[in-house]
Amino acid sequence: MPGSRLSHSGVASVSHAEMNDADPLALSSDALVRLLGEALHVGVSAAPPETPEWWQDPAFPYVPVSFVGRGGSGFVWKASRRDGRGYVGLKLVPFRSDPVRLRQRWEDECAALEKIQHRNLVALADHGPSPDGLSGWLAMEWIEGDCLGRKLQKEGRLSFKDVMAIVPQAIAGLSALHKAGLIHRDIKPSNLLLETESGRLVIADLGIAVDLGGDPDQRVTRTSEHALTPGYFPPELLQSASRPTALGDQYSLAFTLWQLLTGTMPLGAFAKLHHLCKCPDTLDAVFRKALANDPSNRFPDLEAFGQALHQAELGLPRPFLYLGIMMPLLVGGIAFLVTRPEPFPKHFQSGRISSPDSQRHFSSIEMTLEKTGQIRARIRTTSLHPLFGFAGKCRIAFRDSKGATIRQITTPSYGVNGRFIFGSPHDRVDKWEKAIPPEDAARVHSVHFSSTTTGWTIEERARDNRRAFENDLKKIRNGASKGM
Repeated sequence: MPGSRLSHSGVASVSHAEMNDADPLALSSDALVRLLGEALHVGVSAAPPETPEWWQDPAFPYVPVSFVGRGGSGFVWKASRRDGRGYVGLKLVPFRSDPVRLRQRWEDECAALEKIQHRNLVALADHGPSPDGLSGWLAMEWIEGDCLGRKLQKEGRLSFKDVMAIVPQAIAGLSALHKAGLIHRDIKPSNLLLETESGRLVIADLGIAVDLGGDPDQRVTRTSEHALTPGYFPPELLQSASRPTALGDQYSLAFTLWQLLTGTMPLGAFAKLHHLCKCPDTLDAVFRKALANDPSNRFPDLEAFGQALHQAELGLPRPFLYLGIMMPLLVGGIAFLVTRPEPFPKHFQSGRISSPDSQRHFSSIEMTLEKTGQIRARIRTTSLHPLFGFAGKCRIAFRDSKGATIRQITTPSYGVNGRFIFGSPHDRVDKWEKAIPPEDAARVHSVHFSSTTTGWTIEERARDNRRAFENDLKKIRNGASKGM
């Protein structure tokens, strides 16, 4: 098709020499079908490639279990850790077709994942180059679930309730990325993973993310060389002078949510949303604003987009929709400028923090931070496993308003047994106190909680549980003999 070609990764590339300055969405239906045909399947279905021979080396820490699919920048397998501590998503990024550029893109993805941790962004466990230097690999947290692209293929569309349930999580993950100075640039259904057990949404594939703090001339994928998925990327990137911005991610997210709701893409003169799916008619104006061709006509940020979606979800009449968006912002701004209330004490809650060893082992923390830096925490440690317990430690990262880590501390280890093992309870609550410098406490804006790995093998856990069981039997026997 004139104006597009497939890149090495299977994603259609578009050059400015082949696109005119007219509205990029004003294409014929046949042209759009050809342009988007490949995009609908990228990352959802792909023939499994051969695994590299060097992955069979016992020194390599992961063993591939099954092929997952192809993303915009590489191939992904489910892999087990050789030390038996669960699974990872193992991504291979070949460099052969363009060694300098693709290696830099891989390094950029690793740097982006290392720069920020958030429950709605896939976490990086490890990475490294191949022995021959012709590819790179990343080990990321394994999400037991499915991508929304595959779910869309199976079901045709998602329910309004299911889509609106993931909106706050998608906005939270992308907002955290933006606050860290990063732009994702490839939001689409196949890059949104849904964890089956918890319903957690995780944003994946930062292979073409842009660090706004970096040198524009050193970026691997420049504006004139799109390695982007057609349809999902914002129209302004077809202009040679355009630079990626957070407003582009807003467009891509709105495009993706529309597709999840309707099973169609909002291209050209698209119909009203409530004519395509069961939803309040007030949602249509919100989506059209986020999908505006001119970035200046979109919402100022993702938080405003999310607020508008929430108000529209309630089905408020359209005039009250905008009033409902502006009034809280106006009142809140005036109250802050006039009163500037003392921010302390600050209260934080972790929610459920699953152990890297097992989803059945988890902790939760309720924490108060005083102006003096004094920390008071209530830590609950739970094992739902029938036999194996664990020693639960939590890492607490204090972050400033820009998302940068100020200080990290680790809680003591609180051990619990399996549900059917005598000894320490399988569900315990402990109080813990700590302090950080007052100057650090004054800068704290948010707190990130994560569970640290115990490093125990299954054999070590079983041995420890047997010891606890034998000790309990001795106590029972000693008590019985004294009673006689």
